[in-house]
Amino acid sequence: MAAKVSVNQNVPKEQSQSYRRPGFGDEGQQGSKERKTRVLTNMFELKTDPNMTTYHQYTVEFKRYSMREGEAARTEPLTGESNNNKRLRRHIFATFQKRHQDDFFRNVGVAYDGGPNVFTTGQLTLRGNNQASELIELEDDHDRAGKPNEFYIDIRENNNKPTVSLDELKVVLSGDTFEWTFFNNLGLKMLNAFLHHNPALRYVQFGESIFVPENRSPLGGGVDLWQGFFASVRPGEGGGKGKLFANVNVTYTTVYEPNDLATWLCKFLNSDRVPAKLENHMRDNINSVLKHVKVRPLHRPDCKTKYTIAKIASVTADKYKFMNNKSGKEETVAEYFKAAYNVTLKSYHMIETVGTRKDLIPIECCGIVEGQRYQGKQLTGDQRANMIKITAKRPNENKSIILDGIKNVLSLNQDKLLRLAGLSSSMQMASVPGHFKRMPEIMYSPSSKQGATVRPKPDDGAWNLRDVQFIKPGEELRNWLAISFLPDRFSEQTRNFLRDLANQARVQGMKIAQNLQQRSASIRWRNDKQTRDEIIRILQDAKKSSAGLPQLVIFIVEDENRNRQANNDQYNLVKRVMDTEVGILSQCVQAPHVIRINKQYLANVALKLNLKLNGTNSSVNLPRIDKVPMMLIGADVTHPQPGSTMPSIAAVVGSVDRHAARYAERHVEQFKEPTSGKKTGRGKEEIDTMTDLVVELLREFRRINKILPKVIVMFRDGISESQFKPLALDKELPYIKAACTKVEQGYNPTITYIVVGKRHHTRFYPTDAKDADRKGNVKPGLIVEREITHPYLFDFYLTSHSSLQGTSRPCHYHVLFDENKFKVDELQDFTNKLCYNFQRSTRAVSIPAPTYYAHCAAKRARSHLNGRLHMTKPEFASRFPMYYV
Repeated sequence: MAAKVSVNQNVPKEQSQSYRRPGFGDEGQQGSKERKTRVLTNMFELKTDPNMTTYHQYTVEFKRYSMREGEAARTEPLTGESNNNKRLRRHIFATFQKRHQDDFFRNVGVAYDGGPNVFTTGQLTLRGNNQASELIELEDDHDRAGKPNEFYIDIRENNNKPTVSLDELKVVLSGDTFEWTFFNNLGLKMLNAFLHHNPALRYVQFGESIFVPENRSPLGGGVDLWQGFFASVRPGEGGGKGKLFANVNVTYTTVYEPNDLATWLCKFLNSDRVPAKLENHMRDNINSVLKHVKVRPLHRPDCKTKYTIAKIASVTADKYKFMNNKSGKEETVAEYFKAAYNVTLKSYHMIETVGTRKDLIPIECCGIVEGQRYQGKQLTGDQRANMIKITAKRPNENKSIILDGIKNVLSLNQDKLLRLAGLSSSMQMASVPGHFKRMPEIMYSPSSKQGATVRPKPDDGAWNLRDVQFIKPGEELRNWLAISFLPDRFSEQTRNFLRDLANQARVQGMKIAQNLQQRSASIRWRNDKQTRDEIIRILQDAKKSSAGLPQLVIFIVEDENRNRQANNDQYNLVKRVMDTEVGILSQCVQAPHVIRINKQYLANVALKLNLKLNGTNSSVNLPRIDKVPMMLIGADVTHPQPGSTMPSIAAVVGSVDRHAARYAERHVEQFKEPTSGKKTGRGKEEIDTMTDLVVELLREFRRINKILPKVIVMFRDGISESQFKPLALDKELPYIKAACTKVEQGYNPTITYIVVGKRHHTRFYPTDAKDADRKGNVKPGLIVEREITHPYLFDFYLTSHSSLQGTSRPCHYHVLFDENKFKVDELQDFTNKLCYNFQRSTRAVSIPAPTYYAHCAAKRARSHLNGRLHMTKPEFASRFPMYYV
């Protein structure tokens, strides 16, 4: 069976048919009748010089050199994949290259990738055994004493692969050879190194993106937004001939605003001065944001030393004294800075630096080094709003920025290095064929005034709930309770909101008792434990009353835009208590929607309530599902912020009804194997407990339907292309098959495994006005499966939704395994319809419902973290499978 082929082995064409594209959807029975079009895409065709097929590869190593007085010289390898390390290595290599431009690198094109690889267009004239080693002094990077830092650079011919041939890449592009390692092809890596080399020297490179510091916008709070350009060489189907494209997209990143630290803190704290006394919570917040940020000493303007912040010091410059060896007197830090540097401190706070010396430096004498990413930090509501205003570019503007970027930043048509490497690029976006899938009818209750079916609007794939009722109401709601974090003076608004919500739920067809027991209570946020105890007390009091415990609790929480941290704290506590301790359904609503009641908002809340109470809102007519028992599975893994010791959360959901509208969920925490003695969840993408999770979902399906599914379709989110074989096919697919055997001996359903790709940079732009929505995006339902798709794998792009703002991002689907033998157009239709089956929405969403629910379940489980993952009460999850929506 093809799935057993080694990861590193080339697969002959005749043995790899199960992985290959079986055809095209526009040739199928449905596809041939669907409206055809052509669209532009942000792919720029790359051509290579046919006379240049062989390049050279060298390995380069860097070591930090230091020698203290009275000690032997020491060297320390400069490794690590951080952006700071890569930028430093590029700087060292550029200095080395400039020094030897007339000997080693004479008449040779050179590209350095920021790691261990150097690629050249010809052989270097290195000394000795094709090797050179040299000490490089950096005049703009000093040690603590203010002397230039020194680094050894060692470059030598790569012993394993001294040459790189593009012929190997061209063979794979043609599709004649099947190779899973294609996504890590050395030829592609080399072409990307040539693409990035010069722009990375002129600007700032993070990952595969080049950022222009001059293109900055302030977000407030000491954070800037930089605009840049993602650029990567991608393979393409090319009409059956195989082509290369440069995928270029506008991108953004947040960075620390370069300023003196005292001024920066004022902006961060939204204050005209830094408080003389920092409360513990304020200090903790500052430390979490400034940890590992690099600063320069402003009191020594000629010094290019960079210090790394460990934390805000617990001592202040006006109180902390030390013995000054020069004066022979004990003095405070403030006195020392006045005497030595003529600096009169306005703020006495200091930083403590990383290192054995733990230097103390006043904050106003620290200058934040430019170009440090504000990564993994939570933005405020205002910052996020400002960022959306800047980044949400409409398609035409987005396209114009990209075309300007390839000319003036990436210089695809002017870069001498690219010409030396034999690379030439089109300066026009590629035009590719596409076709539009038909929008499905949305089915509601036959008793609806509107009728049993609703057609989405062709322009945006949206519909409304006017005059329709849910296809299946959930359990009757007889008793509910509201717990509000609002002050008591808003009690009347709370009662009005509950009344109007109940009325709207009845209009949508929910079963709401006429004598609905309705109570409310106010609560003040104190801290996590005290607030938790107060919620438990309110519920215990309710239990003792004649009405008893409520079926559902409505929590009125802080406005996210006003105070995001308070909103998060309240939401996470509520869900942890209600899901893992109490086992009662809960629904959070934000305060502004209670104070100013909106009918559309009430209808959206009713969508969630009906699902939680075991109802079904709507359905679409999915292929095959009415003919054979079928389970759709969605899987996703959410990761903690960089540097966190929190686990990753893996969530798997499975449909449990014949409409594939209702999904049970199971989740688990998982940690990445420690490499430095510290456990972390970040990067642990494989769901190694997939077997046990799927077993539970299959048993839930059988409990509800009295039969096991004969067909399983998996929609897996979060897997990168390089993980298709080693993770998806070699591990998770066998895990699913093992789950089937574990549930019942001999049980062997047919399985389809599809990867749902959202983290990519491909965009589409309509060329015909009738294909564009009001914002200029392509209308929902666009399929692109030719020219820019994979040379031989079964993949396609689907833009199923209409973006509410900015430029629409399509979803990229890879069908890795298909025992169900779906026809291409049938599977594309199936996937498109699932984007209309997400029960919380009345418009097409960007990813299939199973994937969306897996994301919801993982996000909900993350709210259960409090030092450890608190698990949902099993009986609660079994009785109300969609509690997590």
